[in-house]
Amino acid sequence: MTPVDGVHRDGDVDGMDLRKRLSLSFIAILLILIALLVAVRAWAPTFRPEGPSTAGALAPNLLSGVVTGLDPGDGVQLHLEQLVGGEVDGRGEIVHRFDIANGRWQQPGLALPPGRYRLIPEAKDYVHIPHSIVFQVPEEGVAWRYTRLDFEFLHPKDALARFGLPLCDELAPHVPVTAVPEGTPDPGDVHGAVQPGPPASTAGMCYANHLADTWLVPAGLQGQISGLPAGGMATVTLFALPPVAGEGYGQGEPPSPGSSYVYPPEVASLAEVPEIAPGWLLTATLVTGNGTWGLVDPALAGGRYLVVAQADGQAVTPPAYEVVIFSGKAPGFPGGVDFAFGPEPQASPAEQAQAARQAPSDPPAPRTTP
Repeated sequence: MTPVDGVHRDGDVDGMDLRKRLSLSFIAILLILIALLVAVRAWAPTFRPEGPSTAGALAPNLLSGVVTGLDPGDGVQLHLEQLVGGEVDGRGEIVHRFDIANGRWQQPGLALPPGRYRLIPEAKDYVHIPHSIVFQVPEEGVAWRYTRLDFEFLHPKDALARFGLPLCDELAPHVPVTAVPEGTPDPGDVHGAVQPGPPASTAGMCYANHLADTWLVPAGLQGQISGLPAGGMATVTLFALPPVAGEGYGQGEPPSPGSSYVYPPEVASLAEVPEIAPGWLLTATLVTGNGTWGLVDPALAGGRYLVVAQADGQAVTPPAYEVVIFSGKAPGFPGGVDFAFGPEPQASPAEQAQAARQAPSDPPAPRTTP
């Protein structure tokens, strides 16, 4: 019996070794598959829906922009001034300070009373272009966004190589603000020779954009909300629509007679809300009550938009608009985007009875067997 028992024990040992080898092989294969999966994900492109780069980009009462030209590690402080009486001469009252560095910056949800404001950097050892940016906060009830508050910084000693002109000491009517002599080397062209001084043809000229203020002209849309119950709020949503062939969204000379090129109406009401297509970019979502509503955003100029309003338990007339905000020296600011709310209509007894007849009957209750 001993040899037989020994054979059985050897068989058990061999079986255990086989199971161990199979387990180790399985674990090795699993680790290889995990490594391959990680590698594939690392190399595969990441697909993201088109839209704003940050959640704050859709926020109302937003200031944002891009800062460039600062040395690595350097930062600046932006001063937001309220201009008393709307005058830009002299300094206004500083109401906010923002510390920023190179790259995109934003400040959402600012509570600013209506009026004129100026954004101006304070940066030691730099000049900045433009000198300041002036914008308008609209009346109460109208949201606002200014998303192109961009500043470029450079050291004064680099101005000649950058622009081909020395910097002006003061801004005067006879000083050309944007003149750059023809043939000035591209600052990104490392092979271009930097001129030691301005050409003879530009004698007496200087670069003055660092002394000039940029004035942002409001663009956007507005209207009235009415009919909401006391304390009720409506949600107004804007979607950017693709351009239509043959339509122009920039102000200019009227199209010639017989031309297929047309300017669409600024505001057109729709009988129903169209199905939202995947390519229609969500542009803004505003929550508002009865009274004046709107959005100021110069970035909207030059486009057409679907504007939809809705409120829980309320019907709205009209349910949507198509709005064009024209671009140009005087960007469009269409009004009349009005929404009238009221209780959703109740079905008449006859309509309720007809709906009951058309509704599928309840399934019979299951029978139980005693």
